[in-house]
Amino acid sequence: PGSKRKKKDVQLEEIKAPDNWRETYDLILELRSDRTAVVDNMGAEALAEEIIDETTRHYQTLITLMLSSQTKDTVTAATMAKLRNHGLTIDNILATTDKKLDELISQVGFHNRKTSYIKQATQKNCV
Repeated sequence: PGSKRKKKDVQLEEIKAPDNWRETYDLILELRSDRTAVVDNMGAEALAEEIIDETTRHYQTLITLMLSSQTKDTVTAATMAKLRNHGLTIDNILATTDKKLDELISQVGFHNRKTSYIKQATQKNCV
């Protein structure tokens, strides 16, 4: 049988914000106001196709998020373009062999694992 652990009493401390937090926050807002960072144009939300049904758009956003971990935004964007050209729909990815999918996403980090994860997520969540 497993050991029983005693519950620890957790004491919450009040955390004081840095004195200049507001200036820093305002500067971040100002610098981000023009929305010109790579993530604005190549982040997960920006990479799904515009003119598609809502289910496919959500699916494409999910795939973008899965690909983006440990991968630069520019590489993720190029990979998503390959997948869209291949046909980034639930039915088409289910019909795509693991080998072909791995070839399509070969530039992203951990592509072998991501191939498996994409197939599993597509089968479990989208069928």
